[in-house]
Amino acid sequence: PEFTSLGIFDAHTLVAGTETGILRSTDAGRTWAKTSPFHPVGRLAVYFKSTTYWLAKEGIITSQDKGATWHQNGAALDAGWGPLFGKDSRHLVVADFQGFLQSTDGGRSWKRIASLPPFAGGLIPKLPGQFLSIAWDPNANLLYASRMGSATYRLQLGANSQTSH
Repeated sequence: PEFTSLGIFDAHTLVAGTETGILRSTDAGRTWAKTSPFHPVGRLAVYFKSTTYWLAKEGIITSQDKGATWHQNGAALDAGWGPLFGKDSRHLVVADFQGFLQSTDGGRSWKRIASLPPFAGGLIPKLPGQFLSIAWDPNANLLYASRMGSATYRLQLGANSQTSH
């Protein structure tokens, strides 16, 4: 199968997103079994405070057993980058093709907090996770976005200024 995303739990336990759902291997990738019908779009599964989070077409999905089972953790959203975490698992940020979205209730609802800056170079993502990297500093309230061939942008939330580096 063609993998669209990946998660690594340990030297033997891997998960992979495919068009038909999530596959899991417990023998370092020699064999795979389907464990979920969810469709991950985030390129990487993210481990945070004893739970693994993955951005899927269905919303944020979670696993607490190394990918053996997955649970939908909120509303579906059309994002492709993230999740990034704040002080706890209820405070997170993702990005879609237009900008950044934030949830303070664990992904049950989302609010747009910033647009993506204009980027030079003409590379427009056609798939989630493509050509763009995002970061968030929740303590300083800063968002970062970097697209291939363009400057890195820093946006101070709550401020009207956007700067590039």
